[in-house]
Amino acid sequence: MRHALLLSALLALTLSSRAEVSSDWDVLKVQHEFMDSEGETASVIGDLKEKAKYQRELSLDAKKVAGIRFLVHWKAPSSQIPKFAVKIEARGVVPATNEETFTQIIKLYQQTPSFSGWTTADITGNHLAKFGRVIAWKVTLLQDGRPMASRASFTWDEAAAAAARNKEKS
Repeated sequence: MRHALLLSALLALTLSSRAEVSSDWDVLKVQHEFMDSEGETASVIGDLKEKAKYQRELSLDAKKVAGIRFLVHWKAPSSQIPKFAVKIEARGVVPATNEETFTQIIKLYQQTPSFSGWTTADITGNHLAKFGRVIAWKVTLLQDGRPMASRASFTWDEAAAAAARNKEKS
């Protein structure tokens, strides 16, 4: 009985320390925005209402869209962590063909610049033409290849299942 109590106390301590480590890592926010030919996401800097209006305008006219910018707000432990990566995975669909696409962008950090930060990644040019419209995304923080935190759009699992079904048909 005494050994069982000791074992359960050790297990509880191990689980709680793991929870503390993982709570130091988080993907706080992910958004993607259209960019115009100047690389701008808003017609007026600082005005959220105008930005929303401009984003809507870009979304309605594909000819004005020169790229998609992903913005990822993350949190990681202090600069004691020597290396980590922000992995952005995105699924898209090319409107003309309904062909599903996939892209992956990895940004490496040699040292955590601060407790939290923003990472941006752009899909532009020919890559944008091949990628199409974003239908789902997933962001993962990696340390030594191990996932420490992630966040996905609510359509991520659905898009992955559809892609698997299409792959089986081919």
